[in-house]
Amino acid sequence: MDWLEKVLEDHIAANPHELGGVIFGSDYEISLLGRQVPCQYGIIDVLLWARNENFSYVLVVECKANHEKGLAVEQVSRYAAAVEDADMYDGLPEDAFPNQRQNRRGWMQHIEIRTIPIIVAPSFSNQLQTTYGGVLIEAKQTEGIFFFERKDGLVRPPTQRRLDAVLSPVIQRSHADAKAKSISKAFTRVQLGDTFRRN
Repeated sequence: MDWLEKVLEDHIAANPHELGGVIFGSDYEISLLGRQVPCQYGIIDVLLWARNENFSYVLVVECKANHEKGLAVEQVSRYAAAVEDADMYDGLPEDAFPNQRQNRRGWMQHIEIRTIPIIVAPSFSNQLQTTYGGVLIEAKQTEGIFFFERKDGLVRPPTQRRLDAVLSPVIQRSHADAKAKSISKAFTRVQLGDTFRRN
């Protein structure tokens, strides 16, 4: 082990743009949301916010000081799920919503927190690099300075890429169908509510 996890956390928290730059390039502004953040599944090492004019993501970062074989995958996936389930409107005053009759059970519920689970470690197993669905960042330290390199997907086999390509439209369509159905139900409830109020 070349460093303590806390040292890596300290560096990422103080320099979030370095980690963000490896993932997104210079297209996104990266800022620190928090570190050692408790949730129902444990304590999240670092939370970062990546945003540009069109998109916004919460980066859920798990730091490791040793070679990672995949034990952290379930951990960081649970943390990402906890972030996605967070109620970002809890505690807001009623006048925070554009329409007094509308609340977070209406159209607001369709604003989602999108997460990217990230594991940062000195090295990763080849199997993890080919199968992990999040982002793997290799950290190297030289004279107290950390350097980051993205490592996931570098040796993804051609057969897996072909399978991904075949499944991609199915997955995208299922997400679109589910969201359309949910929005349609919400819209119908709002219309029915207005009808009852008028009568």
